[in-house]
Amino acid sequence: MPDLNASELADLVDPEAIAHIIFNENRSLTGPQLEAANVAMGHVVLNLIAHGEPVGNGTVTARIGLPDDISDQERDVVLEQAREAARRVTDERSRGIDPTGGALEYNHRAVDPAAQPDDAYESRWGDRQTTGTPAKLSFGPLSNSHPTSELPKGHPVYLTVYGD
Repeated sequence: MPDLNASELADLVDPEAIAHIIFNENRSLTGPQLEAANVAMGHVVLNLIAHGEPVGNGTVTARIGLPDDISDQERDVVLEQAREAARRVTDERSRGIDPTGGALEYNHRAVDPAAQPDDAYESRWGDRQTTGTPAKLSFGPLSNSHPTSELPKGHPVYLTVYGD
């Protein structure tokens, strides 16, 4: 199947669907680069759809959740941030803008704040360097209100976008 044109696809995909993916992935994150991270993730979502790849199938979604004590109002604020990012993605894409350069991967990584700069670089960019998929963009540090074993409490989180 030939790839679809992601700019044309932006007019066909419901921004609410993109917003819910962004919300699911980044809902427990906060920080000054979160808006840019949300937009980059939205672009990756459109790129995946355009290439006929699965999005949000359970194997590529983050193990991030909402804290148990989050209020409905706080949840609505985070969802509205995701909606705004999705609107920006569809607007940019309709004008042919993709800051990710067609990237098809993203992930969240914890970085040890005590690591030396070279070690931090390795843990931040991880094994993608050795598999040939270079990091294109990285956003963070972001705070995570729902720690997991992969993204432990007290460690900053970076959202990294990968692609050729």
